[in-house]
Amino acid sequence: MGSPTALAIGLVLAIAVFGVIANHAREMYRDKKYREMAGALFWATTPIAIFCLFWTVNEHPTDMARNITLGLIGAVLGAAALIWGGYVAKDMSANAQSNRDALVSALNDLAAAISNAPPINIGVQGNASGQSGTNIGVLGTASGSSGTNIGVLGSASSSGTPVNAARADTLREAARQVQQGSATRTQIQSIIAQTQLPFGPPEMLAARGRVTKALEASDLPN
Repeated sequence: MGSPTALAIGLVLAIAVFGVIANHAREMYRDKKYREMAGALFWATTPIAIFCLFWTVNEHPTDMARNITLGLIGAVLGAAALIWGGYVAKDMSANAQSNRDALVSALNDLAAAISNAPPINIGVQGNASGQSGTNIGVLGTASGSSGTNIGVLGSASSSGTPVNAARADTLREAARQVQQGSATRTQIQSIIAQTQLPFGPPEMLAARGRVTKALEASDLPN
C-alpha cells in the first residue's frame, strides 16, 4: 500500500493540472475552436489517468472499482484523443490539397506566361535579298560571290510547332496530372527544367519562381 501522503499529493496535483487545462478547453469550446478543445481535454485528463494507475497499483482496489474508474477515465481520454486526431488528419488532408491546388495554378500561370512570350523557333531558315541585278556577298560563303549589300532585307521561317506552344502544352498536361494525383515530384522538376526559354520576359521568370516554391510546398511523391 502506498503512502497516504503521496497519494494525497498526487491527487491534488492531478486535480490542479486538470482544472487549469480544462478551463482552457472550456474557453476553446466557447470560441468554437473544437480541435483545440479536444486537444486540451486530452491533456487535462492525462494526469488524472496517470494518478488512477498509480492508485490502482498501490491501493489494490476491488476489480469493480478499478474497472469502473479506469473505464470512465479511459473513455474520456480515448474520445478526446480520437476527436483531436480526427481534426488533425482533416487539417493535414486539407492543407495537402491546398498545396496541390497552388501547384496546379502556378503551372497553368507559367504555361500562360510562356504562351504570351515572344515566339521562339528552333532551326530557323533565313533568306536574304538585295537590289535586283546584283550579287550578294554573305560573310563566310563559298568563293565566287561578289558584291556587298549593307542593310540587307531578311526573312526567317521554320517548320514545326514553335517552342513556346509545345512547352506551354507540356505544362498544362503536368497541371492536369497533379490535379488527378498521378504526377511525381521528379517528373514536375524535369518539366520545369525544360521550360527555360532564352530571353524570357520578367513575368515568365516570376512564374517559374512561383512554380518552384509551390512544388517545394507540395506533398508529391518522389
